[in-house]
Amino acid sequence: MNLITRFMTVNDCFRAGRKLDPVRGIVVHSTATPGIMAERWFELWNKPNVSKCVHAFIDDTGIFQYIPFTMRGWHAGSGIKGSANNTHIGFEICEPSDMVFHYQAPIKLGAFVNSYAVKGVQQQLNTLGLYKGDINGVYNDITALAVRQYQSTKGLRPDGVINRDTWIKLASEPNSVCRYNPQKNADYFNKIYANAVELCVMLCKQFNLTEQTVICHSEAYKLGIGSNHSDIMHWFPLHGKTIDTFRADVGNALRYVAPVIVPTPVVSGGGSMPNPTPNVAIRMLIDNHQIMASTDMPKIKAELIKRIDSGAGKIGVLTDTKSNILFRYEKVKKAIVPSTPVVSGGGGAPQPTQKPTLRLNSNGAFVVQLQNKLNALGFNVGKIDGDFGDKTRLAVIAFQKVNKLVADGIVGINSWKALDYVKPAPKPNPTPNTTQYPTLRKDSNGAFVVQLQNKLNALGFDCGRVDGDFGSGTLKGVIAFQKARGLVADGIFGAKSWFALDQSIVKKAVVVATSLNIRKSANILSGKVGFYRKGEQIIILKEQGSWILTNRGWISSKYVKRV
Repeated sequence: MNLITRFMTVNDCFRAGRKLDPVRGIVVHSTATPGIMAERWFELWNKPNVSKCVHAFIDDTGIFQYIPFTMRGWHAGSGIKGSANNTHIGFEICEPSDMVFHYQAPIKLGAFVNSYAVKGVQQQLNTLGLYKGDINGVYNDITALAVRQYQSTKGLRPDGVINRDTWIKLASEPNSVCRYNPQKNADYFNKIYANAVELCVMLCKQFNLTEQTVICHSEAYKLGIGSNHSDIMHWFPLHGKTIDTFRADVGNALRYVAPVIVPTPVVSGGGSMPNPTPNVAIRMLIDNHQIMASTDMPKIKAELIKRIDSGAGKIGVLTDTKSNILFRYEKVKKAIVPSTPVVSGGGGAPQPTQKPTLRLNSNGAFVVQLQNKLNALGFNVGKIDGDFGDKTRLAVIAFQKVNKLVADGIVGINSWKALDYVKPAPKPNPTPNTTQYPTLRKDSNGAFVVQLQNKLNALGFDCGRVDGDFGSGTLKGVIAFQKARGLVADGIFGAKSWFALDQSIVKKAVVVATSLNIRKSANILSGKVGFYRKGEQIIILKEQGSWILTNRGWISSKYVKRV
């Protein structure tokens, strides 16, 4: 991780010196200021009377920390339930220079769309002589007709829906106004995405957070703790990513630990070679895993190696007074993974078949093997087709980042070794695991409550503010969840409730009718309890025939479109 620390000591936020106590989560932003990279923001914001400040900026060169992660920033604004500024670390991802108009797929009639993107489309189609209406950002019938005409000329499906393919065509036009081309910017995006994942992993470890506490600005608004912004969901979907896939990648990085691969010893004349000495393996563990990561660590690292080299059996416990990191020699030694020795001249195990180096545009049986392995480990390559395309390359880079390998997208000998060693995460136990999570009830608090609140809110069972405190709002959300899942609705979140929560999948839909009635039960004759407006997004809790249960009641599935 290339982390550069340089504090904005003149900025009002830094001078105020307020603290996040404790840190509840992380908010991911993007700058909406195309072309201004991370270092430039120091010059722009390190001034008196500048009150806004995030903890870090990210671009393709690294992570630039500008205020301490424990300090309160000003990055999320506020909502009806408070402000993430008081509880969350925030960082901004710098947008490339050609990201002029924000795109949020799909753009079509009847859907909530980004007006800036529509203006870009209208202006571009006007330049091509296909659109004669006003450049007003409204996706109306005239705009849709011009889009269909354009799609017909480009061999695309003429449906009037601007999806990723149509946007890329528009962005590829000479002197295009819709200039953001995901293919052109893939390298930049991959780098900033990897940097953002690494930063979140570091912060989650430092502040005892889970990936579920990572949200984007648009989610902060929906949770009532941020202003009405769309980042990062105006940008990430263009590259096949969402905040959900980002959280999943952070989670993968938190759960998977790269093995310490000891070089294979070669023995001549038969026999076998003993496993490497502990000091060699410990040095590799330190260097490869960067276990020790604080300002005082070089001194402790030297002391650790000194003790091991001196031949001490158990080194006991070393304590860093600042971050309170404990190291035990026996625990570290168990992480050593000796490989099978290769023996010449008789004896020993045969050398395995050498696997080829794979890269973009490779194909064949070994690519199929690679894709199957990556998918099994949770690094999605898409279709298993034996072709090493962009999706496979991105999955390889993600795997390499997580496993502390050179993240170049090329699968060589070290990547193959790591793939052969790392095992898939175990499948969920079909029966509740009473030891996996603690039982939570009213007045409980801590990281597990944060995890519970985030998941219930995402499923539409409103807990209110995500604050780590199991109060009346969380109790109400828990009881509603238990009722919807057919559990004992006692407000106590035990093993069965955790199991049901783990099995829950967030399903969303958008209302397409002008007004959609909400009813008490799945029956047209049951009483009305409210209505949804056109364009509102709902979370599907349960389906029964042609009816959908939301957190507000039952609605007809005929008048919604799944997203």
